Amino acid sequence: MYGGGASSGLGLATGPKHAKTYEVVGAGTNNSSASGTQGFRDLGIDTVTPVDVLDLDYEGFCEISGLDPKKKDSGKRYHEMWMNVIEPFKPDAIALSGYFKILSPEFLQQCNETWNVHPAALYWVAPAQKRGDETAVHRKLYNFATSDPADVAYWMKVDELERTFKGESAVFDALLNSHDPDRRLTEIRATVHRATEEVDAGPIEVVSPAVQIDRDRVGHFLRNRNYDQLQEYADALQEILKNKGDVPAYLAAVELRAEGSSRLEERTVEGRVKVDNGGIITEELIDIPYWRFIADGKEMPYGGLQMW
Repeated sequence: MYGGGASSGLGLATGPKHAKTYEVVGAGTNNSSASGTQGFRDLGIDTVTPVDVLDLDYEGFCEISGLDPKKKDSGKRYHEMWMNVIEPFKPDAIALSGYFKILSPEFLQQCNETWNVHPAALYWVAPAQKRGDETAVHRKLYNFATSDPADVAYWMKVDELERTFKGESAVFDALLNSHDPDRRLTEIRATVHRATEEVDAGPIEVVSPAVQIDRDRVGHFLRNRNYDQLQEYADALQEILKNKGDVPAYLAAVELRAEGSSRLEERTVEGRVKVDNGGIITEELIDIPYWRFIADGKEMPYGGLQMW
């Protein structure tokens, strides 16, 4: 499922193990002008398995259905339609590529192996920002790439931490945080993770090779307050990352799963958290859920399988 050029999907459909250990059986978009559609249609040749292309434009669906595209229930109805269309394909998994619609709980329940690729390393974590105090520049960043998932789940719950570079502006936000030498943020990487109801919050499976950030260039833009050029640079880096990061990471994740060499296990860790009981703060011992990704028989750290 894609929304633009579908570089990841096309990379999977032309990967070295396609039609050997896995097969792309269909492709669909929520954008009637998505450039990736023609790429999938072009793959209907003898050298690869033909790919069925579905064009399910969200705005068009809402128009013919008499729905307000801004309402949450419209998204639910849209994904109900998606589920009906996808069902005949009997997919084992679904890969998202630039698909900017929050998936409904019902969709994720039916298609419980749904991956997403994100243009930033999701193992960067920072103190959660309070409403009204949101800023893309974080005072403190933690790199949990090699940390134990149980420890990270505990720290995030007890210390109120959250993933730093989420959402559509992830690359731009990473650049804003790269100019400070104390942050040690010198590169961007793509993350393949399981899709969940919360945006960019699912368990990390694979993190891609790096694309280096030109910190001198970023510093020049920031000193001159040239945020338009900084955005252009972020967009250019993201385009580079699609082939150097998104595709290799997706290939690794899909090939591992297709060969039966990876799995996710849901576990819990005990932790004491502060609870406000009508103005009286108490501590309670609770079970904190987390996911453990296992690849090639090895338990992976919070940052999953890391391609470096």
